[in-house]
Amino acid sequence: MALPFRKAYAFRPGFIKPIKGLSRAHKLYRYINWMFPIGRALFPNGFCTLKELALAMIHITQRGYDKNIIEGRDIIRLGRDQA
Repeated sequence: MALPFRKAYAFRPGFIKPIKGLSRAHKLYRYINWMFPIGRALFPNGFCTLKELALAMIHITQRGYDKNIIEGRDIIRLGRDQA
């Protein structure tokens, strides 16, 4: 990526489960949130939580990462490592 930053990362999370009590989540999530455990079991790299995404972003800004494009499996692993 040719940006004027020292390092830039692109996050590709897939489906994101919002945090409980989030006031500005899309109303569609009320109806599809039940699919998260099923989707996580079938496609573990494509379903992450908002908390895992946030922790992965914090981890990468503090310590860096070897890849510029952060896929779902990386987000989940980094989110769990940080917690």
